[in-house]
Amino acid sequence: MRFRGRLVVLIGFLGFSVPAWGSAIAGQSAENLLTRETAAVSAQEKIEQAWFAPGGSGAERVRRTRRLGLEAGQANLEGPARALIALEDPDQNRLHAEWAVTLAPDLPLAHAALAQVLFAEGEYREALIRTLGGAQAIPRHVESRLWLGGTLFSVASAALILGALVFILFSGLIGFSRAAHDLGDLLSRRTPGFARVALLLALVGLPVALGEGLAGLLLGGVGIGVLYGGPRDRLVLGLAIGLLVLGFFPILRMAGATVEALDADPVVHAGLAVTRNAETAAQVDALQEAERQGDSLAARLLAFRAMRHGQVEEATDRFEAILAADSGDPFVLMTLGNMAFRAGRTAEAIAFYDRARALDESPLVLFDLAQAYARDFHMAEFERTLGRAQVLDPEAVEELSAFGDADFVVQAPFPLEPLRQRMFEGATGEALAQSVRRWFAPGWLGDSARHLAGGLFLVFFVGMLLAGWFQQAGRCSRCGIRICARCDDSIWSSHVCDGCHQLFSRPQGTDPQLRVQRLGRLREREQRIGRLHAFLRWGVPGVAGFLGKRPDLALISIVFFWATLALTAFSAGVLPDPLAIGLIGTFGLMMLAVLMGAGYLLTTWRGASSREHP
Repeated sequence: MRFRGRLVVLIGFLGFSVPAWGSAIAGQSAENLLTRETAAVSAQEKIEQAWFAPGGSGAERVRRTRRLGLEAGQANLEGPARALIALEDPDQNRLHAEWAVTLAPDLPLAHAALAQVLFAEGEYREALIRTLGGAQAIPRHVESRLWLGGTLFSVASAALILGALVFILFSGLIGFSRAAHDLGDLLSRRTPGFARVALLLALVGLPVALGEGLAGLLLGGVGIGVLYGGPRDRLVLGLAIGLLVLGFFPILRMAGATVEALDADPVVHAGLAVTRNAETAAQVDALQEAERQGDSLAARLLAFRAMRHGQVEEATDRFEAILAADSGDPFVLMTLGNMAFRAGRTAEAIAFYDRARALDESPLVLFDLAQAYARDFHMAEFERTLGRAQVLDPEAVEELSAFGDADFVVQAPFPLEPLRQRMFEGATGEALAQSVRRWFAPGWLGDSARHLAGGLFLVFFVGMLLAGWFQQAGRCSRCGIRICARCDDSIWSSHVCDGCHQLFSRPQGTDPQLRVQRLGRLREREQRIGRLHAFLRWGVPGVAGFLGKRPDLALISIVFFWATLALTAFSAGVLPDPLAIGLIGTFGLMMLAVLMGAGYLLTTWRGASSREHP
């Protein structure tokens, strides 16, 4: 079991492109490896040697590995953390998970593994706390952040597109029969019903035949919805168009850009590898080529790499050149201070730390400054500076102070914010957006947001103009028959037919026996339609809002429904988990799905209540 465990840990290190050091371990004692002092010894080699050195407990091994990682600016040792999580030892699972969190506190997968162990042991409160800690680590971890962002943007895009699309089609479907009747009247009042329907279908389907796909049907849906809807229906219909355009273009592009971000810029891709000691020779060549072309980010990365690889002179020259061009870089100042401190130039180190503190008073630079003060026996300054660091981050300072080494200074990790900003500059997300739009809008409407919004709103405004030019057919709210002033001169209103008006408002003018029969048939119809509506309200998203004359609730409930479905379908992410987020991501997405589902049920209930209590 011990051999197997060491092999798994070895695989974890090799996953991060470490140099070939196995033969060195075989040829020298661990003690000699830990104590040799060569300028060319890289930080990664020291970390590996500390981990594999015999002697001491597992906790001691984790402690000295963590110390060297902090000293090298690698606060998250993801390789050994993942290897510890992969160890199969039921008696040690909790301990391994705790060590993994210590080695890689910003790796959500480590927190997820510990939460899983705690939950299995019945410590539910601690498991929840650890789960929340893992969720808080997601924004600090690049791959986890991209994984979650890509999933959420994809879900938001799907919910908005499908929600708005279904709402618009429903709006058109509700007024379809009335529109078919009125359109047939333009030809002749004797036009058969099937011909009226066929004519309207041909008109609505014309954009589809011209290559506009499903988006072409939306033109007909918008037109019919505007013509036969009320003021509130039209307002919500306009909102649905806006949500459709928003989902199809900016949000869908954001989803695509998030997915493409890591590979969009070779400098960023290589830079992330450098920050984790995982760079290949090809990536180093790419950084050097970018540096020759004046890329300042590549120059900073190469300087950081030289420092990591023990090439002190080269690293010093590179960082000094960067500082000459930008004197306000706290990371460069702190790094130069660390190199001066390790070289024994304490006064110079203090000067660099002071300049860095003036720009960014972080607990790390304050701790290093306190260490420099202590070496020069400035004890008052040491206590004051260390006290200030403890105020800013007591837990971090407690961990650093616990090493008890007067020669230890922590190296700030390479700042990831420039990499995050840069990775989205070359990622447009248009490739993914186009591939999705080809399914729904393969023609002119899908070419741009301006085309889609312009086409739909053009139909919207034309429908608004036409709505006042002719009297639309209606439908009796009691018996359901069509009401048309052109077909029947005895029209009481657009909502109640003349027969129902006589039956309910003028009962004295009707035969009592016929009235009872008619009322009985109407009650049977209401019961039959009531049962159908009860099924449709809860069985078909949005119907409750439409039946309750609340199109706003209909739109919201449809969007909630698709969001719930998408979150459930993508609970494991739109892309495979890059061994970074673990069950925390799935748990978070499922909790969000539950919230969206609750929103759907609430809006559906509100729509049903509006129908029952108009």
